[in-house]
Amino acid sequence: SIKTWSIPTSPRNPYKLSDELMLLAKFEGKKWDKETQGLYAHKLGESEFYKGKIYAKEPDFSARDRINRSPKTFGFVRFDNGNKIKITPAGKQLIEKENLSDLFLRQLLKWQYPSVKHGGESYAGFQIRPFLEILRLAHELKGLTKREIAIFGVTLINYKDYANTKKEILEFRKGLASLSNARDRKVFTIKTHIERYKKVYASEIKSGTIKLREQKGKTPSVEDFLKTKMRNSIDYADAAIRYFRATGLFTISARTFRLGILDTKTQIAEAILKSAPREPADFTKDPSSFLDFLEKLA
Repeated sequence: SIKTWSIPTSPRNPYKLSDELMLLAKFEGKKWDKETQGLYAHKLGESEFYKGKIYAKEPDFSARDRINRSPKTFGFVRFDNGNKIKITPAGKQLIEKENLSDLFLRQLLKWQYPSVKHGGESYAGFQIRPFLEILRLAHELKGLTKREIAIFGVTLINYKDYANTKKEILEFRKGLASLSNARDRKVFTIKTHIERYKKVYASEIKSGTIKLREQKGKTPSVEDFLKTKMRNSIDYADAAIRYFRATGLFTISARTFRLGILDTKTQIAEAILKSAPREPADFTKDPSSFLDFLEKLA
C-alpha cells in the first residue's frame, strides 16, 4: 500500500501545464486510448515547449505519464464519459492563463486523499487535504524547509496526525539547533530522514514485501529501498514547493530557503485555515460528482 502523498514531478514547472493542455485540447472528444495517446505524444515531442523525452517504443506511455498526473489530479481534464477527453472549465482557464494563482489555489485546496484517482486498498489510512495541512504547518511553524516537507510533510497522510507531526518537526529543529558543525547537521538530517522512513515502511520491511518499480519485480535491499523512497520524497517536496508557490500565497526565504507564507497573504491563509474543512469529502458512492466538484470554477 502507498504510504506518502505525492505531487507530480513532471512538468517541473506547473505553468507548463497550460501549453501541454492546449495541445491536448486539439484531441478533445476523442477516446483517450493507445492510438490517441501515441498521436498526442508525437505532437508533444515536436512542440517547442516540451523538454522531456518521448519513449520511442511506448509513446502512449509518455502521454499517459503527462496527462494522468497533474491535469487529472487537479481537475484540468477528465475521462469519465466513455474515456473521452474533456477539458474542464478549470482546464480552459489554465489554457487561457487567466488568474493563475487563484486557479492553482482553488484546485490545490480541492486536492485530497482518498479521491477517485487515489482510492481503494492502496490508500488505506489516508484522510488528508495535503495543501491545506502544509499551509497550516507553514503558518504555525513560520515556514518549512524542503527537507522538512520531504521527511514530515509527505508522510502526513491523516490530518488527525497533524499535532504529532508538528511536534516531531519542532524536535527535529531543536536537534539541529544544538549542532554547530555543518557536517554534523547534515548527518543528523539524513539520520532523521532514514529513521522516519524506516518507521513509515516498518510493516513492509518486516514482512519482506518491499518493492521498487525500477527493479522490475526483484526485491531490493532495505538500504536501496529506503534510499529510493527518500530520494522520491525530496522530488515530491521540490514539486510541492513549485505548485504551492503558484498559488501566490507562498515565498521562499533567500536566507533560510524556507517555504513561508507571504506577509501580505497571511490574512488570506488564516481565513482558509479557519473555514476549509479538514476532512476529505466522501465521493465513493458517486465518483462522477467528485469530478464535477473538481472541475468547477468555484
